[in-house]
Amino acid sequence: MENNLKVKPFILKLIIPNPTWVTIYPNIYAPFVPNITTPTVWKAIVEHELVHIRQQKEMGLLKWLFKYLFNKKFRLDQEVEAFIQQLKFEPVGHHERLINMFAADLSGKPYHKAASSKQEAIDLIRSRLV
Repeated sequence: MENNLKVKPFILKLIIPNPTWVTIYPNIYAPFVPNITTPTVWKAIVEHELVHIRQQKEMGLLKWLFKYLFNKKFRLDQEVEAFIQQLKFEPVGHHERLINMFAADLSGKPYHKAASSKQEAIDLIRSRLV
């Protein structure tokens, strides 16, 4: 996968500001050049983005992008699935903080209010944790 990890090109930086990671099958675009082998946080984020690679491959990139952009429930479901995978690579002691942070993002500007509230996002994340 490291071959498909790229620095976000200028055009994507204009459309989607830093520090957001972007996945467009088959590539993952980082807002900077991460050292994948050292910080565990990058591994967790890459695992999150790999879920989006699989989702896009299974559905087809254009259909997935269209639904992701225009369907809040779809966007919420896709992000929660990816976040659950990301949590598997995060230290257990950080899970509560990360769940709260991600729920705030899902109910706010970063995800165009995919969740109607932070609590809705928290409840959905918790319901899918195994």
